Amino acid sequence: MIYYIFLLELQFRYDVQTGIKNRVAFEREIERYVNNDKNATIVMFDLNNLKKTNDKYGHKVGDEMIFNAAKIIEESFIGIGRAYRIGGDEFCVICNEIPKKLLDTALSNLDDLLIKVNQKRNIKIVLAYGYAFCNKNKNDSIYSTFTQADKNMYIHKAKLKESYGIMKNV
Repeated sequence: MIYYIFLLELQFRYDVQTGIKNRVAFEREIERYVNNDKNATIVMFDLNNLKKTNDKYGHKVGDEMIFNAAKIIEESFIGIGRAYRIGGDEFCVICNEIPKKLLDTALSNLDDLLIKVNQKRNIKIVLAYGYAFCNKNKNDSIYSTFTQADKNMYIHKAKLKESYGIMKNV
């Protein structure tokens, strides 16, 4: 019986498709930051072209993209943040307060991993991301930080479309 409770708990907190934490776990973590005075860094990610990939190549290929994107994000932030799948093609990493330099290193590692993985792929994985810092000393709220990170991610997504023609990958 305890084993089945354990399995249910895993399904409740982890995304079955990717193995990273899910939206429920994300919302619980956000609530922890609401109720304490800890600073945080939030990084939002969006997997570009998922719908077009699903439509053109099928959901199996799209699911593989989701899985690989999750693993790249998780690996890039290992030891400094926790990765969550919060929607179909959206991910979030929550870090305790970290210096910008460490965040830049993690994002650089992510970009390097994307290049490495994409060298072996016909259909490229393209991740737009944006981040924001929650400073409780400045009365920042975790919710406004999340919203700002999301806005910054969409700015990055627009730049990717302009610069690299990301829609041509599909």
